[in-house]
Amino acid sequence: VISTTEYAVTNIDKFFIGCYVVFHNDDYSIHEEKIEVTNILGNNITLKKTPTNTILVGYNVKNIGFKSDLGHSYLYL
Repeated sequence: VISTTEYAVTNIDKFFIGCYVVFHNDDYSIHEEKIEVTNILGNNITLKKTPTNTILVGYNVKNIGFKSDLGHSYLYL
């Protein structure tokens, strides 16, 4: 965690500008709405807005979108 909108991540090659991400803790008691990635520098991503919850080291990132779908991911119902 670098700032309220900038985060260091692993596997940076999965991210791209315009993708949407969802943060959550291990038991999903904290689950953040999807937020767009607006910048990437090194291993850091910048989000379009500040998450509602405080994102802590060790949280998981899910729903990384696909470039071919304008950054949106698929959801199975």
